[in-house]
Amino acid sequence: MAGVRVFSCYTPNGSSLTSDKYPYKLEWLGRLRRFLDAHEDAGTPVALCGDWNVAPDDRDVHDPKLWDGDILCSEPERKGLQRVVDWGFEDSFRMHCDEAGKFSWWDYRQLGFPKNKGLRIDHIYVTPSLAERCASSHIDRDERKGKGASDHAPVVASFER
Repeated sequence: MAGVRVFSCYTPNGSSLTSDKYPYKLEWLGRLRRFLDAHEDAGTPVALCGDWNVAPDDRDVHDPKLWDGDILCSEPERKGLQRVVDWGFEDSFRMHCDEAGKFSWWDYRQLGFPKNKGLRIDHIYVTPSLAERCASSHIDRDERKGKGASDHAPVVASFER
């Protein structure tokens, strides 16, 4: 689509709440928000896609009690991500699926994928002008099934012209 700005982001993992990488992750999210404030316009078609390393809410976590306050699910991470989203984005996946238990990442250990013990940490955020044209969005679990596959499944969004 002509005129759409697409950003591919990788938010640092943060490693653990006690790692020096964790404050860096939070600062990174703040810098992204400041970049958007300074250089982009929420009135234009923008898609912000990638591995965010944050599960936005408990619907996005296979066991919210187990993950409560842990890396990828901590309140500061969720607030940092929400500040980015509040710039003017909508979650393309949640526009089409409100259901819990839909994940984009599964740990290789302990049969995380076959047992669907995952997190939704990959997102496509779109501005309102793109949201109006977002016909569908889903997580392609089939891409995660192959031998040697990534621990992530792609998130796909389709748009009408």
